[in-house]
Amino acid sequence: MTIPPPLSPSEGGGNFSLTMDEIVIRKSRWKQLLLLFGCLCFVILGYIMIVRDVSSSRYSVESVQFYGTIGILLFGLVGLLIIYQMIQSKPALKIDKSGITNYSHVGSGYLVYWANIKGIKIITLQKQKMIAIYLKDETEIFDQVNRASRFLMKLNSKFTGTPALIPSNTSTLKLEDVLQIIKEQKNINRQYKQRLKLYRHE
Repeated sequence: MTIPPPLSPSEGGGNFSLTMDEIVIRKSRWKQLLLLFGCLCFVILGYIMIVRDVSSSRYSVESVQFYGTIGILLFGLVGLLIIYQMIQSKPALKIDKSGITNYSHVGSGYLVYWANIKGIKIITLQKQKMIAIYLKDETEIFDQVNRASRFLMKLNSKFTGTPALIPSNTSTLKLEDVLQIIKEQKNINRQYKQRLKLYRHE
């Protein structure tokens, strides 16, 4: 995948156009199936915790059953969302002149505008690497998703500081390559706006 070249003024009159092409990054079906299998394992574990006596001196029967129920509800919801995303066949990311349309994680399906991005970097959470997109206004993406997705995204925000994440286990590209593409495209967009501002004042 090639990254579009930096913006340059076109010939004649000092005018120029936005040359940022749309970039689509596909999901890895194999990685999605592995995530779905993981959710299924946790649902089965939760069921075992409910129907069998696996209590100990530390946890009572009621506590174990409670955690088992929570596990079934949480991972069952995540599994259903993964299945829904697989049926939709959406790309992991779509990057264009407006911003980043993110379908890479469970509960996603929102557009992050370039102007709303405060910072972006790779972080590690529980040994899993992901790209964190820090936002100036988180409500901008909350308004684009349903309640279940909003709940999961708010949980992400508590642990990482942002609800906008791009995990390494969904894209067909390396996380470092995805980060490079996003930074290049953000820089192109910034250059375009600066030149447009100068051009309007000529």
